[in-house]
Amino acid sequence: MQPIGVYYGGQEDEPSTKFTKGMFEEILLTEYANILHVDLHTGYGPRYQMSIFSSGKETMTQEEAQRAFDYPLVFTPDSDEFYVTNGDVPEYFAMLKDEIAPSKSLYSTTFEFGTIGDGLWASIDSVKRTVMENQLIQYGSDNDTTKKILDSRYREMFYPSERKWRDKAKEDFIQAMEGVMKFNKIID
Repeated sequence: MQPIGVYYGGQEDEPSTKFTKGMFEEILLTEYANILHVDLHTGYGPRYQMSIFSSGKETMTQEEAQRAFDYPLVFTPDSDEFYVTNGDVPEYFAMLKDEIAPSKSLYSTTFEFGTIGDGLWASIDSVKRTVMENQLIQYGSDNDTTKKILDSRYREMFYPSERKWRDKAKEDFIQAMEGVMKFNKIID
């Protein structure tokens, strides 16, 4: 553990994490038997196409999930691009459900809005921006222009200012949400 390292998370849960864990527990203890949870992320994937990342427990194939959700880009454990994450929010929520409310139905997934793009150069650019932002946080800068540029580049990695990107993200979210809700019989 490197306290000045990139993505260092500390030695204990942050207040927001404690709040979220408590909220999940409260939700699981309600009268609702069918729960849908969508974890929203930005960063990874094609710039103008949101992706649905199924949990590692998903049994549908990529093609089956794309048909089920009526959505073009869904990653399931059988997808070439799928990567297993340990300790992510959907995994935690599913574990908690199994522990305190095993009779309930929970579908938890992640919507990932690509911001920079995919491919080698986009990955390198993402790492470069992240390292530069970490350097700025750890060591600061005497130059206000440098601070503004680095802050802007890092922010763009998670929330692009381009109107076209924002409009497409909104369209993708609505399409994916409708597909997931129909599949889970929450709407017709």
